[in-house]
Amino acid sequence: MDIGDASEDLLRAALVNRASDLAILSIHRLVQSAVQKRLSESENIKYFDAVVHMLCWGFPDHSSTDIGHQIAAWARFGGYLYESEIYIVAREMVEQAISTFQDKTSLEYASAIDLGGLIALDLAQPSRALEPFSRALEIRKASLGPEDPFIAYSLNNIALAYTEMGELDLAFTVHQEAIRLRLKANSDRIGNSYSNMSSLLLRMGRPDEAEEMLARCPSLKDFTDETFLNTGNPRFSGDMILLSRIRVAQGRPTDALRLASKALAFRRKLLGNRLKTCDSQYDVASMLLKEGHVSSAIQLLEEVVGISESFIEGEGQRARALYKLAEAYEDRGMQAESIACREKALTLRAALKPELKDAPFEEVKFSKLCLWMLCWHVAEVKLEEREIHQSNADVD
Repeated sequence: MDIGDASEDLLRAALVNRASDLAILSIHRLVQSAVQKRLSESENIKYFDAVVHMLCWGFPDHSSTDIGHQIAAWARFGGYLYESEIYIVAREMVEQAISTFQDKTSLEYASAIDLGGLIALDLAQPSRALEPFSRALEIRKASLGPEDPFIAYSLNNIALAYTEMGELDLAFTVHQEAIRLRLKANSDRIGNSYSNMSSLLLRMGRPDEAEEMLARCPSLKDFTDETFLNTGNPRFSGDMILLSRIRVAQGRPTDALRLASKALAFRRKLLGNRLKTCDSQYDVASMLLKEGHVSSAIQLLEEVVGISESFIEGEGQRARALYKLAEAYEDRGMQAESIACREKALTLRAALKPELKDAPFEEVKFSKLCLWMLCWHVAEVKLEEREIHQSNADVD
């Protein structure tokens, strides 16, 4: 799309935003907000109903099929709510939807509470996520049977929550069962299980085994850095981040930084300034610090602080970045800046996790404010639609 000289005037008037790489024009959020406030109640209902119908067309049924949280028209709806990491709004809508269910034993209800759990998990609340994950598993077992391949989807979610809670042995056992079910069913989602198990093995301090497990993913065979990212599939950037962390643990910092930097560029383009981008940027900054590139690392960390101030879900990322900045400034002899960052980091940490108020000022404590692995393993948005087993309607 080329709108020539008109774009400059439009952008200056703040009526539109232009994404040149995707050839998309969108109305500025402030203009959208002003228009929405002027709508009558009947107009609100009319437009909301239209949006719901569009989204129902775009999202496939995933209540009884193991296809992940995906959407048929990714390019059109990719910026919407959960996929765009607008977690607070998404959570409110999910909670409203859950409250309307009369049958709390249906697969649709299980899908709804599962999504609520995924949102809680992305917001670094694994204990809160575990309850809906477990309830969804019970419902699916009752409806589908314990050997149905869709059960593996629930098991993966539970194992992810256990991993984030530090219950690593439990997570390992649950992941093993999910892998068994998917192998038995010859599931094309087996790569998702292998990737999640790889992340767990890395956290258990077994990087070589983690690499071997990641290499089992069928979709990653013969992949290079470029093919990792040129697919446009967000999961592969998550796998690249995982591999970069494996390289760090293996003592291969150059390879790790190369992988992490490319994954960061991909996330910036796909997601913009959101949670996963902050997480990747922190990774790259940490690697740069270890290699002695302090100025570049400080710049990236300052950007993380600025980005995370623009959305409420970013407080944990901001606290962790402020901690790292305090350390970097102190190494540079910039005491005033270091003290200021330290005070802000401690204030944020105490507000987010009061039990850490008097904890030592160290990275491991600030890491508790963020997920161990904030990747698309948690809520995979796949570009292709593949069913693992036939629906009850097909069977009938």
